[in-house]
Amino acid sequence: MSGILHALRQRRQLARYVKQVNRHMDTRQSEHAALGAALRDLRRQRTLITDDQVAALQRAYMNAGAYFTGDTPFGLSAAMAEFEAANRAWMASSDRYRRTTDRFTRMRDAFCQQIRELQAVQQETNQALHEHGRRVQAFWQETEHRRRAYIPASTRERWEHTYRATAAFLRDGQLVPDPEWQTFLAVYGRLSEAVAQWNQEYIQRGLQEYQAFFDAVDGKALDDQQRRAVLTDDDYTLVLAGAGSGKTLTIASKVKFLVEYQGVDPAAILLLAFTNKAAGEMQDRITGRLGIPVDVMTFHKLGLGIVARARGRKPDIVSDLDDVVREYLNTRLDHDPAQMTRLLHFFGYYLQIPPDLDGFASLGAYREHCRAVDFETFRGKVMRASGAVEPARDPADPLRSMQGERVKSLEEVMIANFLFLHGVDYRYEAPYPYATADETHRAYRPDFYLPDYDLYIEHFGVNAAMRAPWLSAVE
Repeated sequence: MSGILHALRQRRQLARYVKQVNRHMDTRQSEHAALGAALRDLRRQRTLITDDQVAALQRAYMNAGAYFTGDTPFGLSAAMAEFEAANRAWMASSDRYRRTTDRFTRMRDAFCQQIRELQAVQQETNQALHEHGRRVQAFWQETEHRRRAYIPASTRERWEHTYRATAAFLRDGQLVPDPEWQTFLAVYGRLSEAVAQWNQEYIQRGLQEYQAFFDAVDGKALDDQQRRAVLTDDDYTLVLAGAGSGKTLTIASKVKFLVEYQGVDPAAILLLAFTNKAAGEMQDRITGRLGIPVDVMTFHKLGLGIVARARGRKPDIVSDLDDVVREYLNTRLDHDPAQMTRLLHFFGYYLQIPPDLDGFASLGAYREHCRAVDFETFRGKVMRASGAVEPARDPADPLRSMQGERVKSLEEVMIANFLFLHGVDYRYEAPYPYATADETHRAYRPDFYLPDYDLYIEHFGVNAAMRAPWLSAVE
């Protein structure tokens, strides 16, 4: 009987022991969470973390540290500590005891890790602040320097890439107190607009600074648009100009400006034209009259020179490419199934793109356009080439046999070619199996019938809104 009573007393004491330990650890759990929040705030702090801040946090959580590292196990009362020491071997077999001690071990390890992280976070954050502060300074120095000239798109893209991490670091933090950093974030956030504004400011300054130059280039004065085209110095610049608008003068002015005011080596400038006449005009004006030795050539001459340098000899010029194309199709294409597939798809779907019906004023205009289009399908061409059908007497005749069919639109050509290339048997405008003709309507013939699937495909020339744009509202 006494053994039973002793066991009951042990279980009751174990229950009190577990309750006391868990009550203490619940308190420690809230401190653990608070210290974790303090660490997160430190990581997002955008001012230097001082030693005093770290020491204050360590003092604030000293009780928790003592709890985990003290001499009294688990922060127990003396009676409970004595009970734990006397019954440790027996309690080790209890699931409740093991769960409690496991919880204590995990919490102790996590808390100690947090305490160790305090100084690591201080060091990492302060180093990051120093590095990103240096980058912000570099950003201001570079932009201030580059704003003296035109800033090309490649430079803006490089800035976006170089300073992306710094902007993300500052945005991820708490309130950024440094006004210079706040200004950096504002400028970086609208960098495209800022660069466009800086370039406009440069052009306005350039129009005044180089006015004397623009007033007398080869004895002529440039207008405002020509002057802006010369000052614009982007990676790629498209200038639209009509006949007689002074394109050659503008190009000559650009070359002279680059050489005399931007320090560009004339050997680094290449001027290209489509015709020998245009190239000759630029050569005469820039090299002959302005005295600037630059390379001026046609695209053809440039390509010929590149090929000659690559091969070590100047190639012959072929004016008739039929033999070249025929040789490629007959000897090389047969050994390249992937290229053969691409070529078939190009001829089947993309050789003639259906026109946008919005571009036609009336149905009659659209029909006139269609009269000159080849609506013969792949299957029709194959059957005719093999002699299975006779060629039509009139190439514009829309009536042809079912095996050598011509269809009525480019869209129908694409549908028929898709079916043919994918091995799907079809019949073009096969009779519908039900009587549909009456006094006002002819018999219905759907565009495509797939006999293997007993399916019909009807193509409608409408847009995404299910409307025929070439028809009036009444039509």
